[in-house]
Amino acid sequence: MAMIGGGNVPFAGEISRAHGGVLILDELLEFHPVVQEALREPFEEGKIRVSRGGRWVEYPAKAQIIGTTNLCPCGDWTPVEKVNSCRFSLKRCQSYSQKLSGPLVDRFAILEFTQRLSELQVPYQELAVSIQKAQAFSDKHKQADGAFDNQKEIEWIESTVAPNLMKTVFPDHWSSRRRRTATLKVARTLADLDLSLSVKERHIDEALQWTLHNFEKLKRWGD
Repeated sequence: MAMIGGGNVPFAGEISRAHGGVLILDELLEFHPVVQEALREPFEEGKIRVSRGGRWVEYPAKAQIIGTTNLCPCGDWTPVEKVNSCRFSLKRCQSYSQKLSGPLVDRFAILEFTQRLSELQVPYQELAVSIQKAQAFSDKHKQADGAFDNQKEIEWIESTVAPNLMKTVFPDHWSSRRRRTATLKVARTLADLDLSLSVKERHIDEALQWTLHNFEKLKRWGD
């Protein structure tokens, strides 16, 4: 109830309190399976329906949702970096990571495996200026093409990708609708950061690392 809402007199949960903002789900793998599954509806629909005693209430629940978690009890193992200092076996690490709901993970647009803190360098001021320029660039061209809902936004993004790239990178039999949509949106964001009117092949290649390849690594690692 704390996450999605409920009670005899229905109240909004954290997922609705974060509507229009950011919700960080820290140590997502430790969330109870029931909670993980309950999050699938707001991820997909941007709203949550709470039913109690034959009555139901619908709350808005559209937020930027960020999940963080260790994939191993030691916190060192990932599918891309196997640290020798881990005191647990690979089998135990894989078993631990399997507690994470696959359908819920698939609803995230981006998946990244973090590196050691000493390897991370983020020039904050430079990054902030770049983001502001990209947002202004994106808003300008979206407004020129008119306001649109999520489906029309995808159609607009597709129109900014060269036809040959749409055929080679996004064939009809591609892995899943969610992965395709996430890749298009992230590639478009990368193009905005480059102040590019069109989505280039390099933007798609970079987007695929976060929106497809890392998801496949996680899936293979957990098998």
